[in-house]
Amino acid sequence: VSDFTAWWLGVESEQPGVELEFFWRFWIPEDSVEDLTRRLQVPIRDWIKDKHITVTEGNVIDYEAVKAAAIADCRKVNIRRVSYDRMFAGQMVQELDAELRGVETAPVAQTFYGTSPAVKELQRLLGSPKQGEKPRFRHGGNPVARWMASVVEVKDDGLDNYRLVKPERQKSQARIDGISAAVTGLDGYLRRAKTSKLTRVRGKVSSY
Repeated sequence: VSDFTAWWLGVESEQPGVELEFFWRFWIPEDSVEDLTRRLQVPIRDWIKDKHITVTEGNVIDYEAVKAAAIADCRKVNIRRVSYDRMFAGQMVQELDAELRGVETAPVAQTFYGTSPAVKELQRLLGSPKQGEKPRFRHGGNPVARWMASVVEVKDDGLDNYRLVKPERQKSQARIDGISAAVTGLDGYLRRAKTSKLTRVRGKVSSY
């Protein structure tokens, strides 16, 4: 509500050796900019200037602005599924569902069981540098997502199930919304119909 909100798109790539193109949108409330810049020690003003983050008026996220951007993206590309965190985006996704006929919406539980398949899918797409594997996705060098990726960690429940967590040592300086958004969206990518080629995939709204 008063921090980062993230929307992620995974789009099938036409580049050889690349499965998906990753795209993000980020929002923060205008009244939180200075406080977040001070606490997180990241160049939020620069990211706003370079249009990597959109500022909404006031001290809480304007979800009408988020919804408008999501609808515009869904009309620009052939999105098949919008996956979301029910705790933070349930009401807005109900409104999206009413306006985006033909686009499936589905909640993804932010638990070990709920996110583990998508976390493993992200790991697969990352490849193994030790084995000479290159990532199977491109992210355009988004600096906000890159920062969030640098602080995110994966936790194992001991039963081969995984979920994303903020590192305890940097609890006050870590934000992982963009990576969480990608994992939630990848849940939809994993559930795509395998009988025909999917040309455009998945989005997710997340706010922490």
